[in-house]
Amino acid sequence: MNSSESELSRIVALMFNNLYYGIPEVAPLKLSEEEHCNMFIYPIARSFRRNDKEYELKLNRANVGSKTRPDLSCTVNDVPILNSKFKPLGCTPLQEKMDRLKVQLKARKSINQQLQRKGGPGEAVMFLNIGNSMESFFMDLKCDGLYRSWPFLTTKLVVDKSTIPLAEFAISHLMALEV
Repeated sequence: MNSSESELSRIVALMFNNLYYGIPEVAPLKLSEEEHCNMFIYPIARSFRRNDKEYELKLNRANVGSKTRPDLSCTVNDVPILNSKFKPLGCTPLQEKMDRLKVQLKARKSINQQLQRKGGPGEAVMFLNIGNSMESFFMDLKCDGLYRSWPFLTTKLVVDKSTIPLAEFAISHLMALEV
């Protein structure tokens, strides 16, 4: 894919080319989490790592004050505002439920860190990629001390050459989270 002169066009072309040339002809039945991220998630997410952003995008690294490794997070002043979990193709329903719970607990912890520092909005974003599904949720603490969350977007992930038309939705999903 070729791009025009605009910055957005260049970023979209880079994401698409990174994704297209790393996608297999047929989706594998089972992958490790690291292989899944390297093939399907990181080619899209790496394109958002620009120097002019007010947040830091972390891929496959632990956040400050956490022993667990998130798959992708965005931090502002060392407080994560986006928490994520990824599960590869072929994961079990129990693994899916456990990761949904883990990302909700991380989001709750992020909100508490923001409120303790008195500098954050008291909101967090949760991003889940389980198999070929991408889901985003928002969480806040604005109603009488109760944490609430609601869905933002759900799209399908490109996992083989036949699903390349879904690339636009995967890219726009991550770009919507950035805004």
